[in-house]
Order: sequence, then C-alpha cells, then structure tokens
Amino acid sequence: MDEMRRIGVWRKKRDRTPAGEGKGRSWTLRRKVLALFIVAFLVMVGTLNLVAWYIVLRGYRQLEVNHISEDLTRATDAFRREAENLDLVLRDWALWDDTYSFAAHPEPGYIEVNLTESTFTGIRVQFMAFLDMQGRVIYAKGVDLELEREMPLPKSFLPHLAAGCPLLRPISTGEGVTGLLLLPEGPFLVASEPILTSEMEGPPRGALIMGRLLDGEEIKRITAPYHMDVQARPVAGIAGTKQWEDAEALLAAGEDDVIRTEGSSFIHGYALLRDVYGEPALVLRVTRDRSLYRQGISAMLYFTSFVTGFCLAVLAATLVLLERSFIRRLSRLRAEVLRMGEEGVPEGRVHVSGDDEIAFLARSINRMMEIREVEERRFRSLVEHAQDIILVLDREGTVTYQSPSTGKILGYGEEGILGRNVFGLIHPEDLLRAGTAFRLGVKRPGSIGRYEIRFRRGDGSWCRLEFIGINLLDDPAVRGVVINARDITAQVEARERLERINRLFTGLGAGVMDNIERIVFACREILGVSFAAYSRAEKGKLAVISTAPGEEGFRVVDPSENCPITKLIREDAKEPLPPRRLDVRQHCGECPVGSLEGYGLCAAYPVTRMDRTVGFLSVFDTLKEDLSRDEMETLGSLARAISVEEERLAHESELKDFIDIASHELRHPVTLMKGYAITLRDYWERIPEDTRRELLEHIDRGADRLDLLIRELLDVSRIERGKLDLNLREVPIRPVVERALSEMEARGNRGRFRLQLPPALAPREMDPEKIQRVLIILLENAVNFSPPDTPIEVSAEESDGVVTLSVLDRGSGVPEKDRERIFERFYQVEDVLHHSKSGMGMGLYIAREIVEAHGGRIWYEPRPGGGSAFRFTLS
Repeated sequence: MDEMRRIGVWRKKRDRTPAGEGKGRSWTLRRKVLALFIVAFLVMVGTLNLVAWYIVLRGYRQLEVNHISEDLTRATDAFRREAENLDLVLRDWALWDDTYSFAAHPEPGYIEVNLTESTFTGIRVQFMAFLDMQGRVIYAKGVDLELEREMPLPKSFLPHLAAGCPLLRPISTGEGVTGLLLLPEGPFLVASEPILTSEMEGPPRGALIMGRLLDGEEIKRITAPYHMDVQARPVAGIAGTKQWEDAEALLAAGEDDVIRTEGSSFIHGYALLRDVYGEPALVLRVTRDRSLYRQGISAMLYFTSFVTGFCLAVLAATLVLLERSFIRRLSRLRAEVLRMGEEGVPEGRVHVSGDDEIAFLARSINRMMEIREVEERRFRSLVEHAQDIILVLDREGTVTYQSPSTGKILGYGEEGILGRNVFGLIHPEDLLRAGTAFRLGVKRPGSIGRYEIRFRRGDGSWCRLEFIGINLLDDPAVRGVVINARDITAQVEARERLERINRLFTGLGAGVMDNIERIVFACREILGVSFAAYSRAEKGKLAVISTAPGEEGFRVVDPSENCPITKLIREDAKEPLPPRRLDVRQHCGECPVGSLEGYGLCAAYPVTRMDRTVGFLSVFDTLKEDLSRDEMETLGSLARAISVEEERLAHESELKDFIDIASHELRHPVTLMKGYAITLRDYWERIPEDTRRELLEHIDRGADRLDLLIRELLDVSRIERGKLDLNLREVPIRPVVERALSEMEARGNRGRFRLQLPPALAPREMDPEKIQRVLIILLENAVNFSPPDTPIEVSAEESDGVVTLSVLDRGSGVPEKDRERIFERFYQVEDVLHHSKSGMGMGLYIAREIVEAHGGRIWYEPRPGGGSAFRFTLS
C-alpha cells in the first residue's frame, strides 16, 4: 500500500494538469471524430456515386450499342433482300422459253415487245445484258428510269465481262450470282443467271445480267420500311472523312461492325458490304439519337442528389448519437482520472456505467491495485513451467528452491532434489572442478560462469548438464546462488559418436575387406546395439559379415524366402529400412543374424555402388524400442563409408580385369606377328610368293590391331584428363558415314553393310574424324557380335532439328542386366575367364564420351526379331 501511495504521489506531481487543458483535448477529440466522419461520408458518397454512375451508365451505353447493332443488322438484311428480289425478277426473264430462243437467234421482235423503256421502269433496273456461251454481248440496253428513255450501257461495265469475272460464272456452273458492283457511275446491285428454258432445262445458251443503280433515293426506298437514318458511301469515296475512314479500316481488318458516338447527340453504327469480287464496296452508316443516354444521365443526377442528402442525414444522426453515448462519457472518465491523480488516493475509483468499451476501460483502471500481484503470479508461472532446471543453492550447496521441471528431467519424481546437497549427486571425476567453481562464485557477486558436469539421475545413470550460475546471496529477495542447468546428454553423445566416426575413418587402411569389417564392428560399438551385420548380394547368394564371434570376413549363405534385405537389394531400394520390431530368426535363413533369439529392433541402411544398391548395413537390438534421428544418420554415414570401400573394391576388380584383357589383347597380335616374321626370315626362299604376301598381310593386320589398341588407350587417357579436343565444323553427314563404311570394308567386311540415309540430310556442326570413329566402333562391335552371313544396317532420320544415326545388327543382343553398363569403361558382357571376342572394353566408352562432347546421347535398344540397335544423336 505504501508503494502504491508512493506511485500515486509521483503520478500526482507528474500529471497535474491545468483545468483548461482537459477541455481543449476533449474538443480535439470531437474535432477528430468530426473530421473522420466527414472523410468517411465523402468516401462513401463518392464511392456509391462512382459505382452507380459506372454501372448504370454502362448499362445505358450497352443498350444503345445493342439498338444500333440491331439497326445495322436490319439495314444489311434490307440490302440482302433487295438483291434476292432482283435475282427473282432476273430468273423470271432468264428461265423463259422466249429468252432461250432469243439467245440462240436474236430477233428484233423479242426486243420490240419485251425490252421497252416501260419494262425497265417497271422492274426498276438501269440495264440488261444478254451474253452468249463465250461471254460475248448478244444484246445490251440501258434506260434512264427518271426520263424513261434509252441510254448507253455504262462503258465501265464491259471490262467486268472478261474471262474469269464472277458475272460469267453462271454460264459454266449454272448457278446465279448476285451482289454489288462498283462502277464510276455509282454502285450497282447486279444479278446474273444462266439462260434456260421455262422448265429450267438446258444446256445454257449464255447468261442474262440485270443492274440497278444504288443512288440515294434507291437506298431510302430500300430502308424506308425500317424507319432508319441510313447512309451508304463507296469505299473509294470516303477519303477525307475521318469517322468514315476509321470505321472502314476497322471493318476491313475483320470487325463485324463499328460503333461510334458523336458527343451526347448521336450514335453511329458502321457495316461493310462487299462486291461480287469479295472486296469492300460500300460502307453503311446507321444513325440514332442518343435520347436514351441523356435520359440515363438525368436519372443518375436525381439518384446522386438523393444519396448525398440521405448520407448527410445519417451523418448528422450518427454524430449526435456519438456525442451522447461516447464522447461525453469519455470526457467524464478522463476528468475523474485526472482528479484521482491530483488527490493521490489509491482507493479512489472511477464511475462505471454500462457494459461497453468505456465501461471496460473504467473497470481496468479500478484493477490497477492488483497489478503487482498479477505480475508476481505471472513470474512464478514462467519459472514453474520452464523446460530448463532452475535451482537456488545456499552457501553449502544445498537446494533451497527447485523448478517443477527438475524432478521430471532428472527422474526424481515430484519430490525432486529439494533439501539435498548437489555435490553428493555430481560425478566424482567432476566434483573437484565443480566445487572449486562454486566456492569462487560464492566469494564474489555476479556470474559464476558456464560449466559442463555429469549428474546422477534418479535411476542411477549419469546425464550431462550444462549450467550457468549467478551469485544473488546478497539479494534479500533471493538469498542464494541461482543455477540454470540444461540436459545436454543427447548433444554430447552425438558429439562423441562423431569423434569416434572420425577416428574410425582416419584409421582405415589399404585393405578393403579389413576396412569393411572394422566399420561393421565400429557400428555396433558406436550405436550401442547388440548386433551389427553387413549383407551384400553375391551371384544369387548373400554374403554377410557380422559382429558375431568367429564370423570374421564374408560368409556366403543362401537367403531365406522371407529375407527382407535380399528383397530390398533386388528392388534396388535407395531408402533406409526404418527401425521396427522384427523376428530376426526369419531374417536371413542360414546367415549369422539368424542366431539371435526372439524379437528385436532392426534397422538397415542401403550400401550403393555406381548408384545401384549392392547391400545393406543392419543393426539389431533386443532391448531398444527405437533409434533416434541422430543414430539413423550415424548408421547412414557408416553405410556410405562401406559404399566407398565397395567402389574401391569394384575399381580394383575392374583394374585387374583390364590388365588381364589388355595383356591378352596385346600379347596375341605380338605373338602372331613374331611367328610370321620368324617364318619369313627362316623360310623366305622356300615360301611361294602368294604365301609370303599373305603372311605379310597378317603382320600388317596385327600391326593395325596394335595401333588400334594403343589409340584406344590414348583416347581413354585424354578423356580421363579432360583433354578430348574437338575440331568442330559444319560438314555433311553422308560422306562421314561412307568413309566409316569404306574403312570397315577394307578390313575384310565387304558386302555386309546396308546404308539407308535420307537424301536431304542437313549438314551438322561436328568433328568428322571423331564421329567417324564412333561409327567404326559401333560397326566393329556389330561385326564381332553378329553371324557372318547377316547384314548390318546403317540408317539415319531427322526430327525437330536432331539427327539420329543407328547401327543395326542381327546378333545375340545384350542381356538386360548389362544394358546399363556396356558404356562403362573397360566393361564387357563376357567375363575375363571366358573372353572370346577381341577388344578391351573401351570402344563403347569412347563412343559415349565423343557423342556427349558433341551435345548428343548414345543408347542401346533390343531389336525386334533379335539383334541390337545402337543409336546416337547429333543436334
């Protein structure tokens, strides 16, 4: 209470405020609220009006567009129907026996009776033209409909009767033509029909053409029934009129119609009519008054006025309500708080009314006296729920306070170690160091420092604790040494495992099998399990090295059908086998793992060689329920170490095989050459000329064979050192392929090759000598592994700018298990002991490196019907 009084006095001195300052601030709040509501009013009214104007006026504009589009449709339909009506009139004349006779024998009587000026006026056509089968004019007549007298046929019309003109099409097809025709005299609506009998029988004797001038009066007559304001202008006659020009450009570009407004007065719609040639001819414009749009604007003005007035009324009502229910109460609350601060009476309370936010604020002020108690409870709760161990020790090291987590972490139950001396629980080897640090810390205030010790758990085992202390013996609220400790047992064990792994790796020697055995035994010791074993596939059996006594080295056994390790190896599993309970008696049949009794924990990690799973490193334990994440990572590290040893073992085996094959391959031609040379030296005079030549050729081929082997070795050396240089240039593919075939035929393979290349095979950027080398390797491979009487095919195909070259044979093919490895260095399908074909297993490896250096790829495919297909790409 005294402390609160001190705080109250201090606040009284600090918060004493002039009487007029409260009023000024209250008025500031009112002004802020008023400004906020005015801004909100303007934003709301503006948003409502903008949205309404946008939506409603857009609807009116869309309605206008719909109306003008409908008018355009009716106008174009009117012209289409007018063309159909003209065609109907024309058909009455063209499909008439008299006209059919007139076309064959033009007689004046037909003209005098039927082709009078009144006839033209009656059917409203300006001219008629009768054409024979060659498109020549038999008879043509034009009439001025206003004066009802004959006039010459428009001279510009005749060029449209040339060969290929659409108006002559009815003569050849028998189908009529209608449409527009632009002449200097004006646009004409024309129709052309074949001349047939009244029964529509032929053959046609020509064509009859009628034309009607589309002047302004005629356009008004056509559109008069629709009560529309329609104008039509030829495309060539709209130059200088921007609206017409812009509309015609859009219509010619493919628009169906073009809508344009002229202020708030008119809206225009434009459409394009094409002539009989399909070219733009007339631009139609339909005009409507924008009364509907103006009506929409008027309606929106009324709506805006109404919304503005309504929002003003709501604003005024809201401000009055805020003043009575919020601002006035808040001003009173502030005055009461200022009065309490001036009086300095902590027992004072503010008036609480209602159940809203202001009432909540008043109740919060009334709870100010409870703040210290709440803060103290909060601090105690934090300490009691901390995950670290918090202890308070007296000068002798006896625990006077412990956090609730102490008993749980150290395994002493709820009682914990309260009242016990900590030095009786510290490991004897750490006792001297801990006691010295504690005594030094007690002598001087402040931090004791950070230390790591071993501490006894409730079950008698030892854990690792990292602690830091601070001397607060002189603090009357504590009167002790505060210790904050954390269990770091898991981290220390992980660190020790890492150190043991490092010692293991640095102590590995040159012997691969010895190293693997050391890793397996170290796995058992590092992970603290009952049993560890490494199982690897070995020609259908399982080779196992285990930590069982007397089982040093690999022991080859027949796996049981239920052996999970064998299944995982066959499936080329790359994921570890997670810890699980397993009946280990059925694990591997006769392998040493089967000697374990009962159920136990099993976990395994794959061991890979050249990205293929060859075995699993397994651990077993009869007591553990699980392995931690760190322990599984340790198992993985040891499995990867065995993978390195497996790679070494494979490399050594590969190197031995290479030495054996190379020795054989080099010794064989040398032996033959030496034998032939000795024979020639000793029996030169007795050997016939043909036999001497044959022996010399054998020596030559032996030298070539040695040269090839040496070249392959040099190529592999360059590839391994990254010095495979390419002399790239753009060359045609066919000569490269033909040179490779010629070289192979020169080696005694004449007549075995079939070449199939596309004639238009584009040149490629490549090193021709290197690509020829690839082809020779593949061809030599096909010759060696296919029967002598079977053809070897060389083909090419080009797709998406990539050429695929293929060498196809009918040999025995490549077993499925070897197809992924035949391009490896020194790899051969046959083993070393049964090596029947010449070569050191370097050809396909060299071919792959050359192709990949060109940015392509090479692969093998089994050929349908038997044989092999080797393919590679050039881009």
